[in-house]
Amino acid sequence: MDAFGNLIASLGSSIPSFWLGLLLILVFSIHLNLLPSFGYGGIEHLILPTIALGFLNVSKILRITRESMIDALSEDYVFEAYAKGLREKAVVIRHAFRNASVPIVTQTGLELGALLGGTVIIEQIFGWPGIGSFLLSSVMSRDYPVIAGFVLLIALIYVIVNILVDIIYIYIDPRIQPGGKTHA
Repeated sequence: MDAFGNLIASLGSSIPSFWLGLLLILVFSIHLNLLPSFGYGGIEHLILPTIALGFLNVSKILRITRESMIDALSEDYVFEAYAKGLREKAVVIRHAFRNASVPIVTQTGLELGALLGGTVIIEQIFGWPGIGSFLLSSVMSRDYPVIAGFVLLIALIYVIVNILVDIIYIYIDPRIQPGGKTHA
């Protein structure tokens, strides 16, 4: 499982989303004729753009998860939990994963914001009339109020996601308290 996760993380980190989108169209639309490559409609039209847009982000989160879990599993409290006789599933989920999840949540918050930037290219490749296509046509026609509104929207989404990440920190790590206080 670890080797497969490393393979996916390495592939995702080395293939840009626009190139992956083109490869997916080539394989699944042209050669295998399984999925549509252009336009919008039912769920089948969402599969290729979703994979192309999210693969890089998932690979980054997978890599952070792996590294965080390796660090957490080598901590003393994990050895103590095993010594108390807890099952491996309980130790991994309740003790190690909970403590390893702070960097995972941080990376997930960053990746949610990065998804908006990737939509411009992916929407062009797959022929989707979305917010990315609207932004691109606004840039081409020099519609500055729309561009400013889009930048403001992205900034607002980043702020909201960061606030949500900070709230989630309080629930996943009992050492973090509201108001910047921490407990050892």
